Amino acid sequence: MSPRPIAEAGIVGPPGASNCQRAERTAAGGARALEPLRAEGLCKWYPSGGERLMVFEHLELYVEPGEMVAVVGESGSGKSSLLHVLSGLDRPSAGDVYFGQRSLRGLDDDELAVFRNREIGFVWQFHYLLPEFTAQENVMMPLLAAGAGASDAAHRAQEWLAEVGLADRAQHRGGELSGGEQQRVSLARALVAQPRWLMADEPTGNLDEATGGRIFSLLARLHREHHLSSILVTHNPAIARGCDRVLRLHAGALGPAA
Repeated sequence: MSPRPIAEAGIVGPPGASNCQRAERTAAGGARALEPLRAEGLCKWYPSGGERLMVFEHLELYVEPGEMVAVVGESGSGKSSLLHVLSGLDRPSAGDVYFGQRSLRGLDDDELAVFRNREIGFVWQFHYLLPEFTAQENVMMPLLAAGAGASDAAHRAQEWLAEVGLADRAQHRGGELSGGEQQRVSLARALVAQPRWLMADEPTGNLDEATGGRIFSLLARLHREHHLSSILVTHNPAIARGCDRVLRLHAGALGPAA
């Protein structure tokens, strides 16, 4: 099934520019992020005592290339589950997610893993750095997993550590870094393979307010300079306000935040 035109689908999308105008504007700013994300009829439920425990249902979403979208909502509203489905980490119970014309539902598990590794960078609330490895080695991991040589991976990892302000901390292990530094390493690891999409689940949730603000400023700069398209789940109103658009997930429905 091909995705329907946005006007026909009634999808939650940004106001203003047409699809053609969005593509032209993104192409002018950077040629890497030309594919929108589109979700149609998205549902997620879990079996519970012979019934369905509904997390969300019939969600419609359009994220234009180059946009940074925040998803907010109460704890337990399904924000993380939605992010997992949008990024291909989990399968929807019904509906589909499209990146451009590519249907995630049409990919088998191996194809979906290849797609995620190539197209999407992930940042979590916890950094998940491997403690026995240095910052540089942690950032190298996605490149090595994709078949890059050790020398090339080390060089590119060092470049990204410099990009996030940690060039002089490359040989420190995770436990030797502050919380903010650990999250900077995780951001470098998410982007070292040059994905087109960044998906972040409470990226500042474990940090104090000042450190969290600096991490978001860094994330927003990288989003702009590397022509990313980004979806952030957050409880932080300041971070949500810093995004291009804010959506609220409530009672299984997604819509613009008030």
